[in-house]
Amino acid sequence: MSWSTDDSRNLERIADALERISAFQERQAIVPPNFEELLKEVSTDNLEADFFSRVTRVYAEEGQLVQQRGGGKKSSKRVASEFSEIYPAFFAEHVPGVTVKAVKSGLLIVRREDKPVCGLKIYTDLGYGSRGEQWYENMNYFVQLASEYDVSSDRMFFLVVSFRNGLDNEHVQKVLGVKISNKDLLEADNHNYLEQYAKGWVEGAKNNPLPNPQQQCFFLATKLHPNVIEEVLAEDLSGYEWFRPSVTELINTIKSTALASK
Repeated sequence: MSWSTDDSRNLERIADALERISAFQERQAIVPPNFEELLKEVSTDNLEADFFSRVTRVYAEEGQLVQQRGGGKKSSKRVASEFSEIYPAFFAEHVPGVTVKAVKSGLLIVRREDKPVCGLKIYTDLGYGSRGEQWYENMNYFVQLASEYDVSSDRMFFLVVSFRNGLDNEHVQKVLGVKISNKDLLEADNHNYLEQYAKGWVEGAKNNPLPNPQQQCFFLATKLHPNVIEEVLAEDLSGYEWFRPSVTELINTIKSTALASK
């Protein structure tokens, strides 16, 4: 069997992906000893900064445990368990009159007076089988799961904490119609391209599985990632330029949905 141009291109993509993953994991491993003190300085008046700092704290505390053990991998099970407490507490705190509970696979069910209001799935990023068009399949899984709790597809919401580590470059170029690297796409100078990509990516979920995906999907940070602790601590989160004030928008959406479901 002869070696084709496609084979070479695929090999380059695999090598590039492995290099990015390796570099990403190396940056994750660094947890400054004063992280708690620095995160406490984040203003809780800024919903986006407050939420992002809480997510970062979970990864930082897990990273500290890894360092105390002398190395190894962070426990995704323990991190998920922490999120199942952190996320419900955050949204219940900011949406009066509701209860929020984590159920299967990290799905959050919001209730008011024991009646289902909506479902919410939060992703740190869209890596691990959810990049590009694979996200639609993952969305559909949660839409079907939410239906088991009497939540209809129009009341299922998705929040992506960071674009970083969640981009499929082939899909990026297909949606945008231009050649651009994932790294460049996340730079401030290319914000218009990122907005265009996010809109096209989300629109692909219209009616399969979401009726109004532009109002149901939310993105928070561009290249800042809560699991890269050193970079987060170097930023002024309260003054950081988020992709959108999506935590505020999501909270307002949940409030409106709760009122409509009375």
